[in-house]
Amino acid sequence: MLGLLLKLKNFLLKINWAAVGLVIVIVGSFYLGYQYKAGQVAKKENKELVQAKKVDAHAIKRQVELNLKAEEKKEQVRTVTKYVTKEIVKYVPQTILSGEAVRENDCSCASPTLSVGAVWLLNAARQGTSPDTSNWSAEEVQAPTDIGLQELAVSDTELAGQYNELAADHDSCVEYVQGLVADQQRRLGIKP
Repeated sequence: MLGLLLKLKNFLLKINWAAVGLVIVIVGSFYLGYQYKAGQVAKKENKELVQAKKVDAHAIKRQVELNLKAEEKKEQVRTVTKYVTKEIVKYVPQTILSGEAVRENDCSCASPTLSVGAVWLLNAARQGTSPDTSNWSAEEVQAPTDIGLQELAVSDTELAGQYNELAADHDSCVEYVQGLVADQQRRLGIKP
């Protein structure tokens, strides 16, 4: 009987080692399968990351190009504004009012100037408000100022230059956003 128990014990030990080996094989295959799937996911994520970096690099490159283009346009605007500002004084007379002519309301000796009322209206237009002209007196509104046509022309030229610089920045932003939208549509397979 002892021999039978000994054989049974050896048999159970062999089964136990076989069970342990089987468990190791099963756990190992699950681990390897998980590692394979994790590797595939990481590989896919890496491809997406590389693609995103390419898109980001492309977007940054396009943004830099558009900024350079806008700066070139703004520099052209500045050059034209400087030139026009220098030249405009040749075509618009300078305001010269003598003190006596102003006191006597005789402006025949001077080139035209803006009236106080005109200045008030221009300021209201710049501020985007509607002026209340009902309480303006006729004398007050017609009073001359020191602002002549030459100053007005130079100021208008400078404002036009600022507007054109802003327009160049705006055009650059619009072009950049249009590029981003086109890239996104291309990525998603949407026809523009």
